[in-house]
This record gives sequence, structure tokens and C-alpha cells, in this order.
Amino acid sequence: MSRRRKPGGNSLDVVQRLQQRVSEGEFYEALQLYKTSYSRLKAQGRLDDAEELLTAGAIAMSKENELNAATELGLLIVTSFEENGREVDEARLSQLKRVAVAMTPGVEMSEFLKRAIRWTRHTKTEAAFELRLIMARSAVTTGNLAEAARYFAVSGCPTEYSALVKQWAAKGYPGETDLFICRAVLHTLSYDRTEDAGVLLDACASWVLGEDAASSPGSEASSGAQAVLESPLWHFTRFVVELCQVKSLAGSPSQEMAAAFNKLREVYRASLERDVNLDDLLNRIGDVHFGIKPPQPGGLMGMLGQLMGGT
Repeated sequence: MSRRRKPGGNSLDVVQRLQQRVSEGEFYEALQLYKTSYSRLKAQGRLDDAEELLTAGAIAMSKENELNAATELGLLIVTSFEENGREVDEARLSQLKRVAVAMTPGVEMSEFLKRAIRWTRHTKTEAAFELRLIMARSAVTTGNLAEAARYFAVSGCPTEYSALVKQWAAKGYPGETDLFICRAVLHTLSYDRTEDAGVLLDACASWVLGEDAASSPGSEASSGAQAVLESPLWHFTRFVVELCQVKSLAGSPSQEMAAAFNKLREVYRASLERDVNLDDLLNRIGDVHFGIKPPQPGGLMGMLGQLMGGT
């Protein structure tokens, strides 16, 4: 593995010359030169310089709103990391973040970030979570709330996820706020992020009560807030979070915890049937937190699963 160092004199000259091309509007020529210069530096054993050149190029293209070119160079950075067995360390995560923050939210930024996040998927550092947070915020900006939720759940920023839930619930039917909150909290728990799920639930309770206080200052909780905070689905969500917290403190699940989880699902079955997708989330939570293997499909679907490699 090559030693990490800042580009030397020659590579710095290359960076400056190529940035000059970009600033003069010679985007296609600059893009081709970035790629050939990367290959040349790599062949010389100067992989750090080669990847830093691509980083500078992606940022320069983004500043000129040449997002297709920026994305192409950004994806080439990730490809270089993958093909050369680069370690997922803070320096390389910083390179990816520099490219991401230079881009404008949209299809191109999403394509780059998804590839970058896939490369960092087994890393649980703050810098890796920042990439997921950038992706979530970008999705909010473009109005893709479902994609934003997916990345907020693993971003390590439950308070921002709570704000998204509030925004999303406002677009839903009256009386479904508890369902939006439940779905988000279970989603977070399904990624084994118990602490974040607890913070998320508390943050959602705060804005539910805050909206109520704004509409009826000085009064006790109105029927609107009570409908959310006293609904069966809210109680179920709170119980599941608390059970997962107990498991986290214990370090490993017990048969009693697994039995309690299954009992909660049984008792609140009618409320859970409000959204068929909750079962999938709960199956994953049961597996991740309590060692409860999800049921295998029977009948024709089960046979197809076995034929295609299922157990």
C-alpha cells in the first residue's frame, strides 16, 4: 500500500493546469485529462496523488455545475478505493465527503453517495455516518422523503429524523401521526440502533406536545396530542424500545425477552395491522435483537425460495 502524502510538485502543477481548463469552460477536455492523468500517476505508483487529483477534479467540476463530469470522477475515486484494496479510514472518508458537499442535491449526487456509502457500509465511524446524513439531507431537499428516511435511520442523527417524521406525517391522513412515528422508530431499531430509536421517540413526543402547546397555550394536552401519546400503537412502540434497551444493557437476549417481544406483537396485533409493512420491520427486530428467526414463507413461495437457494 502506498504511503499517504500530499501531491508533489509535478502533480500539483497538473492539478492547477486542469483546474485552469475547467475555469475556462473546457469541460470535456479537462475530464479526459483528469482520467488519463489519474492512470499515469497510478502507473507511476503514486496512487495517493492520483486519487487526490480525481478529488480535486470532481470538486472543480461541481463548482462549475458540471455534475455529470463531477459524478464520473467521484465514482472513479470509489472504484479506485475498491480495486486497490484501500482501507476505509478517516482520510479517504474525508475525500468522499469533500466531493459530496461540493455537489448540488439531485440525481448525480445521489448516484455518487450511494456508491460511496456502499463502500463504507461496514464502517461505524462518525465520518461514515456523515455520508449517510448528507445523503438523507439531499433526499429531503429533492422531496424524496422515503429515501431520506432510509438514510436518516442509519445516520446517527435521530433528531433530524424526527423532523422528517413530522414533515411526512403532515402529508398523511389525520389520525395517523402515531403510525408515522411507530414506523420510523421500528425502522431505526431494525438497524440495531437502540439508542437512536429512544432519542427519536422522545423527539417525536416533544414535537407532538409542542404543536399542542402552540395551538392551546397554557392548557393541558389536547385531544389531538392525547390521541397520539395514548394510542395503542404509541404504547407498543414505547414498550418495544424499552425492551430493546433492556437487551442492550444485558448484552445478550434471553428467552424471557424473546417471549415478551412475541407477546407484545400478539397483544397489539390489531393496531399493527394498520400497516402491513410493520410485520417485516418487527421480524427483523426480532432477529437482530432477540434471536427470533423470521418465519419462512410456505406454499409455492416457500418452494420457490428453496429452489433459488433459500433454506
